[in-house]
Amino acid sequence: MLITGGSGYLGGWVVRLACRTWDVTATYLTDPSHTANVDWRRLDVRHRSSVEALVGDVRPSVIIHTAALNPGRATDFQAVNVEGTRHLADAAAAVGARLIHVSTDVLFDGQKGNYTEADPPSPITPYGRSKALAEAAVRVSGAEAVILRTSLIYGPAANAPEGAPSDGRWRHWDRQTRWILGDLRAGRAVRLFTDERRCPIWVKSLASALVELADHPYAGVLHVAGPQALPRRRPRRHHPRAEPCERHDSSPRLHPRFLSRPHHAAHAPPRHRRDPEDISIPLTLRWDRLP
Repeated sequence: MLITGGSGYLGGWVVRLACRTWDVTATYLTDPSHTANVDWRRLDVRHRSSVEALVGDVRPSVIIHTAALNPGRATDFQAVNVEGTRHLADAAAAVGARLIHVSTDVLFDGQKGNYTEADPPSPITPYGRSKALAEAAVRVSGAEAVILRTSLIYGPAANAPEGAPSDGRWRHWDRQTRWILGDLRAGRAVRLFTDERRCPIWVKSLASALVELADHPYAGVLHVAGPQALPRRRPRRHHPRAEPCERHDSSPRLHPRFLSRPHHAAHAPPRHRRDPEDISIPLTLRWDRLP
């Protein structure tokens, strides 16, 4: 198995779980991990020749593509999220590898809500557009592929100390949790959206789903996220300095088997551009009934 972005937040969990049952090669860009029993390789997905050389050398039966850029600039989104995915999908097709590509609910415009796997992308943000184009690149590559759309990911990093995000452990959690707890502990007001709803998914649950899909016959689009739509303003109930601001969006629901932890605080910085409102994508395909 080849895992791109193996040193990243989601990729770290995929590596940790996959190496229990797979021979794993994982990639990094700047900071290699020290996970044992893993063949670590540096890879810049923007360079087609590098991607082709690595995939040709490893010849994996499965590739899990977690490497992506967000936040960033539109030009960088194009280079990493679009062209990088195109390079990987083409290389997967060339060696007959199964590709599991991580996508997002942000590629919908939010006008309809309750999007199904059959709904076409309708992005209105630069990041959403890049992920929609990445999906298109996967589709035309000819690779056997799963396009897994998910939502807000939360929880500790794979190398984080055990326990809840307290006593400094929160510094090893997701970006949203670090932002909120860091500001609250510093006595700064936290602006939270009153009209945004998302369905966060525990990072280990998502990583487990990705690894389980590696030897599952399903191919196509699959929505995988948490079972509840939760407002990001909820943390305000727990701290008097959390202040609401306006924005809408919702996210996918996942089969209950993937929910393993309760919801924790989430955030997003104030935005001055138009963003999707209702991008809920409930899981309409039951995991135990996938074709």
